[in-house]
Amino acid sequence: MYLSQSNKTSGVSVDNGVGLITNFVLQVLRQQLINLKFNIMLVNVSYNDKELIRKIDATVGRQFSLLDRFRMGGNGSPKLFISGSSPEIAHLLSMDKYTNTCNIELRPNGLILRFRSLLETYGLVIPYFKLTVYKNNATDYSIFSDQHQLNVSSRQKGIHDFFSKIIQRKAEFSNQLKPVSIN
Repeated sequence: MYLSQSNKTSGVSVDNGVGLITNFVLQVLRQQLINLKFNIMLVNVSYNDKELIRKIDATVGRQFSLLDRFRMGGNGSPKLFISGSSPEIAHLLSMDKYTNTCNIELRPNGLILRFRSLLETYGLVIPYFKLTVYKNNATDYSIFSDQHQLNVSSRQKGIHDFFSKIIQRKAEFSNQLKPVSIN
């Protein structure tokens, strides 16, 4: 973003013709640029595709190390039973007769929600800044990201604890993006 020296009324400080932007805005712009390259968030992860793995790692970060996973008390969810979904996911799930289940893997900058359809494994890659989690009632959670939605049933205490961990990780990620004051 380039500004002239005379344009100080916009609320952005000017330093040698280049406007200073808060860390928050830079982080969001970086994530948006990554998502422009990787705008399909629902992907087939059945095969070992190096380019796809690189794009997923760029979007939600690399897997946690073994020590970090141990410190966190695990980074994967128990088996989650899918009770509803958006049309695109529902179409994939309706292709087979098996019970619709999924699991969630936490990553440093987001999560990957994986489910199977026929012989393929699909992943819904969700960065934290696009993640929305609602608790519908005592036993159901809804996970939203852009046009994708998934409802899961939770009848075990471990599932409630895991969703608390997701909300805590999202809050920690949001706190890292606090804007910096510009002088």
